[in-house]
Amino acid sequence: SAKNVTILAKDDAKPENAMTAVVNGVEIYLPLAGLIDVEKETARLNKELATLDKEVSRLDKKLSNAGFIAKAPADIVEKEREKLKGYEEKREAVKQRLAYLESLEYLDELSTFGTKLGLGRIKQLVAYLDNPQTRYKTIHITGTNGKGSTCSMLSSILTTSNIKTGLYISPHLVSYTERIQIDGKPISEEDFADCISAVKVFVDKMVEDGEESPTQFEVITAAAFLYFAINKVEYAVIEVGLGGLLDSTNVVKPEISVITNVAFEHAHLCGGTLEGIAKHKAGIIKDGVPVVTAAKGIALDIINQTAEEKNADIFIASNDF
Repeated sequence: SAKNVTILAKDDAKPENAMTAVVNGVEIYLPLAGLIDVEKETARLNKELATLDKEVSRLDKKLSNAGFIAKAPADIVEKEREKLKGYEEKREAVKQRLAYLESLEYLDELSTFGTKLGLGRIKQLVAYLDNPQTRYKTIHITGTNGKGSTCSMLSSILTTSNIKTGLYISPHLVSYTERIQIDGKPISEEDFADCISAVKVFVDKMVEDGEESPTQFEVITAAAFLYFAINKVEYAVIEVGLGGLLDSTNVVKPEISVITNVAFEHAHLCGGTLEGIAKHKAGIIKDGVPVVTAAKGIALDIINQTAEEKNADIFIASNDF
């Protein structure tokens, strides 16, 4: 969403209604116009919905009156019917928006659980959903830098080749819907809310059964897997959230695994050393599944070792291609 990003010269004034981010040492400003105050927006929409309900009820009653239909000119009756249809359509749109906001509130509640690596919760959750991630082919991508752009390029190549392709990335810039796409088109707010609601049913069951609640990222990941299955994609390009070995995306059995590179990041969650980080990223390598990497040095040594243990062919940038 480059069009939503403003890069300013050193002496430029910071624009209003923007938040600051630093990317590769460059300070940028992200406009907040697309960000939502869920509580205020929900209150506003509920007020609008109440007004629309009254108008729909009034017109429905009017058009159900045989006397009005008999006496009023045909063009007036038709105009009232069109007006009723317009109100009904607008009411449905407001309801859909409210459902999306409800899903955002739910995800915000889940964010209190923070980052908890591990595959137990996500395996249970996707099992309840009948493992939707097994119904299409996947490409699994991790790495310190470049994994997002690699995901975008691969999904674009597949889409351009007339292959229906899902894309799951994180985080988002403005809307959660950016994270889940098919052929370059983000999931609609209505479908996002529906998928989150479907996953929530089984999250609630897990909690009721005394199991640990899945995290926000695990719920969104399960929703993405479900959405791709419902829409019958042929391929899905899946970006790892953090690390790889214990990341919730690591329940896929891909056609190919990609490790862009390995540098020092998230050390407190991935072993505390470069070797530990490399082991976590190499954790996406599956038995017999080819792996492509541009890693170097000790990280490449660890990836090579893991590939050998998994009997996976490995292709190294600047060496094999």
